[in-house]
Amino acid sequence: YPAIGDTVTVRVTLAADAALGPREIRIETPRGLSNPLRFFVGRLPEFRKPEPEIIVDARDPSEPSYPPVPTTDIALPAVVNGQIIPRNPEMLWQRSERFTPGAADRFRFEARKGQQLVIAAAARKLIPYLPDAVPGWFQATLALYDAKGRQVAYDDDYRFHPDPVLLFKVPEDGEYVVEIKDAIYRGRPDFVYRIALGELPYMTGVFPLGGPAGAATTVKLSGWNLPTDTLTMDAQDMTPGLHPLSVPKAEMISNTMPFSVDTLPECLEREPNDSTQAAQAVTLPVIVNGRIDRPDNWDVFRFEGRTGQEMIAEVRARRLETPLDSVLELLYAAGGRLAFSDDHEDKFDHLRTHHADSLIRFTLPADGIYYVRLGDAQGHGGPEYAYRLRLSEPRPDFELRVTPSCIHGITWRLNPLAVHVLRKDGFNGEIALRFKDDPFGLALSGGVVPEGQDQIRLTLAMAPLLSADPIRLCLEGRALVDGEEVVRQAVPAEVCTQAFFYKHVVPANDLTLVPEDRTRFREEEARAAKAGRPLS
Repeated sequence: YPAIGDTVTVRVTLAADAALGPREIRIETPRGLSNPLRFFVGRLPEFRKPEPEIIVDARDPSEPSYPPVPTTDIALPAVVNGQIIPRNPEMLWQRSERFTPGAADRFRFEARKGQQLVIAAAARKLIPYLPDAVPGWFQATLALYDAKGRQVAYDDDYRFHPDPVLLFKVPEDGEYVVEIKDAIYRGRPDFVYRIALGELPYMTGVFPLGGPAGAATTVKLSGWNLPTDTLTMDAQDMTPGLHPLSVPKAEMISNTMPFSVDTLPECLEREPNDSTQAAQAVTLPVIVNGRIDRPDNWDVFRFEGRTGQEMIAEVRARRLETPLDSVLELLYAAGGRLAFSDDHEDKFDHLRTHHADSLIRFTLPADGIYYVRLGDAQGHGGPEYAYRLRLSEPRPDFELRVTPSCIHGITWRLNPLAVHVLRKDGFNGEIALRFKDDPFGLALSGGVVPEGQDQIRLTLAMAPLLSADPIRLCLEGRALVDGEEVVRQAVPAEVCTQAFFYKHVVPANDLTLVPEDRTRFREEEARAAKAGRPLS
């Protein structure tokens, strides 16, 4: 299959003190750097699925066969790496066979009664979007079998994430086999995965989901194999935004959950508050940390409003990794419902295909008492259905993404860039763009985002005396917000296609300028001159 027909094998050497977590890996070629893929650094022992053995029939050597991949023995805890490849990889290169039947990979291990096993697959997490696949990623499934071959656990999604996770308490000593495959039995070389297995620390929920900047917040944890049920997040030096929260345990570290830091006053939801008669009184501005703690529950909050006052009611829950699918209502004590919101799209929430958080922006019609009513769209609830509800006047702001994250710079042409804007709470002003610290030899053309526009294309010109070495850049946007200059850095990103049609702006680590190989262009110029034609 031409789109994935090139194969490069690289050897990666890790320093003993390398920081844990994801990295970006790219391939450098004479034409520049490739798009980034994720490479993870961990502490657990790692195993790799063996390559399938090819058997050639002596009677017909042109027809190789591929026997089933054998079950691979591993010892816990571990991380296993593999690909769901076609049963017959030769079929992959036939253009008529875009998808071919894929194998299932199996790993066998010993487990003891009472162990709380976490088996967490990373598939979409490694390659978030595939341009020519439906639903647009490798849809992995996990199944666990006991020594008698009976299926004892299965998962194809963990809550709203396509990557499955099994949380399994071992009932008896013995051998167990975990199986991974594609949900509809496809196979492709880019269906890669990592599975972490063992008595690993794993968080299933945190509360509250955030806290105020400049203060310490005690967070309650729930999950499996955690060494503690509370953690203190000290936001003394944290800037507003999302920060990773994880729990170490011996040589292991848990999965990561986002912790939201803000500058507004905060409070906790108090029960009972499930009706307008029992509504919890709050004073704007405020962020309420709460839970829809049981099915068909509603949380209601009361505040005083003024004629002509513009207000924002915004839920952050799904974006903070909780299963809440929020619905939000604004009610007027004297006149019923004024506004309603179910799903509000956050275009920079790049991995989300169901935007389940709610947002209301409304101008209050009169002085009086108003109510905000929050619940789950499907009537679900429980301790993990946490949320942060912001009630405030608009706070105009913006975020920026710049694509591509790697610019293949050529001195004799204008190099294109695109800047994407997320405008918040009604900000519609002009944004001026420039490189931080004004790097030598670079000039932007068209570096202004007009009022109300959320995407522009601009060009970068390079001086011919620049070094051939890659250059790290930082693009900034400046705008007047309520009479004050606000500066925001543009996050490098790549535009990824999902399922032939949908486009997503996926963040990358660095914005890098790579001058093209001048030797190659001198050779092309010489060939063009010899042929009597211009080099275009």
